[in-house]
Order: sequence, then structure tokens, then C-alpha cells
Amino acid sequence: MTKIDRVDVYLCMADVEPRGPSSGWYNTRESVLVRLGDADGRSGWGEAGLRPGVVEAARELGATLLGADPRRAGTLNDQLTRTTADQWAVSALSVALDDLRARQLGIAVPTAVSAAGHYEAARSFGPVGYRMIAISDAAMARHHAADTYYGCVTPDTWT
Repeated sequence: MTKIDRVDVYLCMADVEPRGPSSGWYNTRESVLVRLGDADGRSGWGEAGLRPGVVEAARELGATLLGADPRRAGTLNDQLTRTTADQWAVSALSVALDDLRARQLGIAVPTAVSAAGHYEAARSFGPVGYRMIAISDAAMARHHAADTYYGCVTPDTWT
């Protein structure tokens, strides 16, 4: 296995239709993407929401991973957690470590499209796994169209 030789941190901002209310309404999606790479050209990706200090913390913490062996993920995750209180940055780097390790081990990412039009991908590392679900624009449009009728129709109460 080759060691980590590259750490890239990207700030991504995308305009979206107004969304909410999980953590408040927003119309711009702001994310921090982290890519860890090895000398063989493989990359692992992780993501965190943008919060003050996350970009800087991800860059500083990522630099501590240069030359590290991704197979030591438990030790590396402990190192990251002890180094900072910024768990957003730790989370992004941890997922990128897992993704890079999976690619190095040749673990395929199974993907599928559900009947509802959602894209699903999963990775398993023994007893630990990650599952991602992305909702396509078409599925979201169907949901919004159906949602526009919500509360407009009331059933008759007579029998």
C-alpha cells in the first residue's frame, strides 16, 4: 500500500433552491471537500459542512497525514481527534481515509437506483460501513410537485 502523498481541501459553494429547516433555511450549499491521495494516483474523498475554522483545521490536520499509511486508520483517527476540537474537519478527513483505504484494497462501491429515483452507494469495512443516498433532480421535482397539493385536499367526513 502506498502512503498518503497529497492532501487537497476545497471550498464548494452552490446555489440551491431554498431548503430547510434541519439547521435553518439556506439557499447556498457550502461544503468543505477533502481529497487524500497516494503515489499510485488513487484518491479518497470526505465532506463536511462549512463552519468557521473548518477549512483551516482540515488543511492543518491533513498535513499531519502526509506520509501516513491509510491502513492505520484507527491510529490516524485517534491522532486527528486528539489534535483538534474541530470534529467537522476530523469527520471529513476520516471519511476520506476510509475511502482511500477502500480504493487501495480494491473494494468496489456498489451503486443502485431505487424505485424512488434515489442513487445509493455503500462501502463496508468488516463490521463498519457507510451508506450514501443522493436524490436525483427528477425525484426531487416529483416530490415538490406532489408536495404542492399537501393540505389542499381534505377527504369528506360523511359516509
